[in-house]
Amino acid sequence: MQGSVKEAVADEPPSVEGFIRFCHERSGEDWPRLYDVMCVAAARGAFRGMAYEQLSEMGISFALTDLGGLAALSRRIVQEGLSVEPA
Repeated sequence: MQGSVKEAVADEPPSVEGFIRFCHERSGEDWPRLYDVMCVAAARGAFRGMAYEQLSEMGISFALTDLGGLAALSRRIVQEGLSVEPA
C-alpha cells in the first residue's frame, strides 16, 4: 500500500502542492499542526479563494478517513521545499 501512496503523491497537480506550501509557509508548522492551518485556510478561502469544495475537487480531502494520505503528501511536499532552500 505504501507504493500506491507514493504513486498518488507523484501524480498530484501543482495546485495541490501550492496549497500545502502556502499553508506551510504561512505557519511554519509541520504535520499534524499543519492540518489545522490547512483547515483554517480552507474555511477562509485563503488560498486563491478556494474553500473546502474547490480543494476537494483538486484532490485535497480533509476527511478523517483520508488523513493518512494527506499527511504523507504534506510531509513529502514540506520536505521537498526544505531540501531546495539554501543552507
